[in-house]
Amino acid sequence: MRGHEHLRAAPTLSGAPVGGGGRLVTLRVATFNIRNGMAPDRASFWWLRRGLVSSVVAEVDADLWGLQEVYGFQRRWLADGVLTTHRWAGSGRNRCGRGEGVYLAARRGRLALGDADVRWFGSAPTRPGSKLAGAGFPRIVVLAEVRFVAHPVLVAVTHLDEKSADRRRASVEQLAGWLEREADGRPVVV
Repeated sequence: MRGHEHLRAAPTLSGAPVGGGGRLVTLRVATFNIRNGMAPDRASFWWLRRGLVSSVVAEVDADLWGLQEVYGFQRRWLADGVLTTHRWAGSGRNRCGRGEGVYLAARRGRLALGDADVRWFGSAPTRPGSKLAGAGFPRIVVLAEVRFVAHPVLVAVTHLDEKSADRRRASVEQLAGWLEREADGRPVVV
């Protein structure tokens, strides 16, 4: 990882007015591909870059994180360190729900994490480990309801196919269908 090229921080979002003064509260949302901790290239071994990842996460200080390419040991390291104030949802993408995964981390006290669901892109979205035809790896999305200032928001965190524009398009179309059916008037954050 060279610098912050894997980090995408959204601008701070305004929420609904709170209290009698009409004061707006904000929600800071960010997504970060932390790069899988099993990468064989020596320059980006997890133990060499985890301090930088921690610094970036602390600096951004988001209320809601979408994290990609996260192994369980990386999630535990973040949860025990820089994201101790966050509640987690998500899983690994293989048949056992392990391996490289996608996670949502929501700050306790500001956000209430409700129902969360992991789906696999392809013809069997509820079957762990399933994948789109021709894909090298299963790809997943975490769909979760997050309550922000008593308003429900539907959040989707995903990591799309890196090699095929057609598979990315198919995943986005499938995700758009799920969001359309499930948003039920709620704002959506992807």
